[in-house]
Amino acid sequence: MPYPNTAVPAAPAAVAPRAGARLALLLAIAGILGALGLFAAQQWLRPAPLTVADLDTQQQRVAVAESLQRHAEGTTVPLVQLLVTPDREMRIPLYKQIDTANAAAEGDLAALALLVKAPQDKARVQELLDLRTRYDERYTAAVEELELSGAQGALSQFWAPTREALAAMTQASRRLAEQERSTFATQRVTLENHGAETQRLMWVAAVVALLAAALGGFGVRMLGRGVAA
Repeated sequence: MPYPNTAVPAAPAAVAPRAGARLALLLAIAGILGALGLFAAQQWLRPAPLTVADLDTQQQRVAVAESLQRHAEGTTVPLVQLLVTPDREMRIPLYKQIDTANAAAEGDLAALALLVKAPQDKARVQELLDLRTRYDERYTAAVEELELSGAQGALSQFWAPTREALAAMTQASRRLAEQERSTFATQRVTLENHGAETQRLMWVAAVVALLAAALGGFGVRMLGRGVAA
């Protein structure tokens, strides 16, 4: 005599809440991963504050500014020697030494003017050009007086203004070299920090990709079980 089947089939209504909870969890995790991926992409696509080429240009500016400082300071000693050298033939090598330093300084200023772009940097270069012009005028007047009236006349009338003009130019060139070195150091740190941040974003992107792959595999398995049920 057959017995009636007393097994109670699983209620679909009991399975549906569990599947819905899993789906909601998957969607929440997917949202978090999407937000992380979007953040990483935005940071990745953000333009760099400066490039290696910018740093190379700044390094050139440092070299030119330091050269300008050396050439400006290089005229101090021979200028003093002119006033204590009575023989004109002995002054000729000093003139050549000063002229060489002056020409080199003018070349440095011309090279620096081609490298600067920002208005404040152009203003600093223009200040040096103005100081350079004033020094050239005072130096030319001192040399003329030296050759016409001797060292005593040049010393009494033109030495103090020439020395002041040279000191102002030398101090300005020294400040410029210090500023360019400081800017280079700051830019190098900025570029290094940007590189480190980019590397961190690469790791974040890799982790997000791995988690997304794992989440996708889990979702496929869960949907397959739902269909089989």
